Amino acid sequence: MLFLASAALSGCGPATGPEATTTPAPSETTTPAPESTPPATTPGEMKAEGTADPAMPKVEPPAITAPEPTPATKADEPKGAAAATPLSGEELAEIKKLSPGEAELALKQAVCPVSDEKLGSMGVPIKMTAAGQTFFICCKGCSKDVKEDPAAVVAKLKK
Repeated sequence: MLFLASAALSGCGPATGPEATTTPAPSETTTPAPESTPPATTPGEMKAEGTADPAMPKVEPPAITAPEPTPATKADEPKGAAAATPLSGEELAEIKKLSPGEAELALKQAVCPVSDEKLGSMGVPIKMTAAGQTFFICCKGCSKDVKEDPAAVVAKLKK
């Protein structure tokens, strides 16, 4: 009721005049809240702030530990940045232009040991032999590096 009076004075709220009522609506009436009694405590519950029932042992929640990561294996390690993504259809089509035996070897290798590009990404892979090892490179440009330092290229293949 006080609200209606203050609202009428401030210009907010319900309309004023003969049609305005001063009787509070049923929802605006208040009834006193019943006096509440604190709930009874059971053993283990808090009796007073900061005190527990001494008859019940204190139970600690179980510790949560993070699972240990699975160690990586050699099979999980990519040979280069390009090995993380599979060969595209175009790259596979270029590799399939090789003889079946060579295509199988190129698919196993998948990445150029010089540029780390996927085999087939620059046309049909080129077969090379250096330091007693046969492998494939992605393009003619990489053959220069193989000729300059074949041991480094072969060592990269073995990683």
